[in-house]
Amino acid sequence: MMPGSAPRTVLMTGCKVNLGLRIVGVRDDGYHLLDSTFLPLASPRDRLEVHAEPGSSLTLVCDDLDVDPLRNTLVRAHEVYAEATGFSPGLRVVLHKGIPTGAGLGGGSSDAAALLRLLDRMAPAPIAGPRLIDIALRVGADTPFFLQRATCRVTGVGEELTPCPTPCPGMWLALVCPPLKVKTKWAFDAYDKWRKSQTGSGPSAPLPDAVPALLREPAEDTSANPFKNDLEPVVFAAHPTLAHIKTRLLEMGAAHAFMSGSGSSIVGIFPRTHFAAAMRAAAELRAHTCRVHVRRIHPGPDPGTTGQAMQGVPQGQAQAPESLDKTPACD
Repeated sequence: MMPGSAPRTVLMTGCKVNLGLRIVGVRDDGYHLLDSTFLPLASPRDRLEVHAEPGSSLTLVCDDLDVDPLRNTLVRAHEVYAEATGFSPGLRVVLHKGIPTGAGLGGGSSDAAALLRLLDRMAPAPIAGPRLIDIALRVGADTPFFLQRATCRVTGVGEELTPCPTPCPGMWLALVCPPLKVKTKWAFDAYDKWRKSQTGSGPSAPLPDAVPALLREPAEDTSANPFKNDLEPVVFAAHPTLAHIKTRLLEMGAAHAFMSGSGSSIVGIFPRTHFAAAMRAAAELRAHTCRVHVRRIHPGPDPGTTGQAMQGVPQGQAQAPESLDKTPACD
């Protein structure tokens, strides 16, 4: 790190869930055009221990064998920041995975965004703003979102971010993470093949404009349901367990249930008065080896979602950690 800095910085990074996912087109380069609402969550979360070391590259050590130490979002973030700015400190990152991989929660993108912010604080000439967002997009389509601090309507390939009110404030969110992984590329490829096989099937319409009203109560017209995820049919066909989890959440009192991103995580939204029902659902699904996180949805930022520097950062180089969320988070 920079001269005079502490030998270690600890970053805690949260995740996101997709509240609806429409595929509204495909670019000439093969990237899918999306319309979704991203809700940031403080948990599950990853822990990154960033150590200074000689050289100009990043070395990654991770406790999850599914994370390739040479090809990953952290190495990519370090590379693209160096290419864009010329600043390339030697770093060793120890990554403790709390966000499951292959779950549609954006853990890799969240980690990359946290590292980009740290690099920008360390750099002699910080860039921030739109240029940092452009760098983040080169890491991955979801990465720009994790530079934000609030719920966003996400369009384009993920780079068009419009802050919006947090839906369902005060309701209970149950995030179910089953012990299976879905690769994003496979899910989108399977969707493309499925869509071509459907007679007269074209891209989805964008999310309805009346999103706030529809997010308060279940929509009678499912074609206008903002929680609709276009990837569910193909992912559920390959992994029927996920369809069963969605059904059980609805049977146990959830007002809404849907897959996040390309899966495998499933989200249940329970009414404000149904905390006990959410906890019963969590207990049942945990008994079937799922990880389940239950928390109340807050209208403001969810602390821990933006890669806060928790310790070891020199004074003046990192923002202070946000106040802790006092809402019960029954993880």
